[in-house]
Amino acid sequence: MNGWFFLWVLLSLFSPFVQGRADESGFKVVITPSASTLSINDFLTVNLELTFPAGYQLDLKKLQQNLLRSSSFYEHPFALVEMKTENPQEHAKGIFSQGIVFVLQPLRLGELFLTFYAIDFIAEKKKAPLKKIVSELYLIKVTAPEIASQNPEDFASLLTFEKKLPMELSEENQKLLWNNPSLQKQEVERNVKQMHEKQLPWIQIGCFVLISFYLCFFLESFSIKKPLTSKQLAKIAKKLALAELRQLRSRQLPAKGLFDNFYVHLTDTLRAYIQKKYHIPAATRTTPEFLAEMAQSRSFSSSFRQQLALFLQQADRVKFERYHPNIEECETAYKLAIQFIQDDAL
Repeated sequence: MNGWFFLWVLLSLFSPFVQGRADESGFKVVITPSASTLSINDFLTVNLELTFPAGYQLDLKKLQQNLLRSSSFYEHPFALVEMKTENPQEHAKGIFSQGIVFVLQPLRLGELFLTFYAIDFIAEKKKAPLKKIVSELYLIKVTAPEIASQNPEDFASLLTFEKKLPMELSEENQKLLWNNPSLQKQEVERNVKQMHEKQLPWIQIGCFVLISFYLCFFLESFSIKKPLTSKQLAKIAKKLALAELRQLRSRQLPAKGLFDNFYVHLTDTLRAYIQKKYHIPAATRTTPEFLAEMAQSRSFSSSFRQQLALFLQQADRVKFERYHPNIEECETAYKLAIQFIQDDAL
């Protein structure tokens, strides 16, 4: 009931006309149901009296669709048995009237709600605006057929979930159902199960949506990245090497007399850079082996190889021959390593 009422309130707020009252443009709709309470076996007659100006006509197809709409996920509340449409009659000052009669069959017990939602009047001229009148909401109470006696032969008709209602039982089945309470219980459980099967599986749909969102987020977060190009790898190697050299200088090892440690870190950084960029195993080679492999590579110029050879030989003197350079020599070696890396083209 809340869903129907909420929808009706929204339509009432946004519609430019009020049900049952003629506005200055000459539109008016009067809806008259034949009853507010009826049996499931009875028919409900709904009379519509429409008034509208010349140049407009009722959207009859949408009117019928709105009538048979349902706010729940069960079957429609009513089935259309018959529709009688009168031809529009012209009155004074270009005002027309039209009568429509709907004969409906209720499909469920309990409180059903009858409404046409928004009743549309279409203009013959395309530029003219669409006119809407909001239908009122009518509560129709549908009751079960009265049981005249308790004899098995007079067993009342049962509702079904098939299209044709109600369902008639044979005399033998009536007696069997009436005299067997457990069978009645099974029949009730079967009907309830069928009713639930007609509902949308909201729990399963909700779980599916949540899992789908999670998988999309997971796959996007951990998507496979494209491998880096050789130029990108060289740029990263150069950046790391320069950062390590600047950090080495900030430690001021020569000023502390730690010449051996200074040259070890200096040469290791330069060797690691060459190995990452040119794929020469510089870190595991002696100086002669390393220089021999560089001589076979076309990636280095002769002047670069000569300067690098002098640089590594001086470093070996410090590391292996106990040579003690001064601070100026250390600074020159540091600048030479920086220059090697900075001037190396990507």
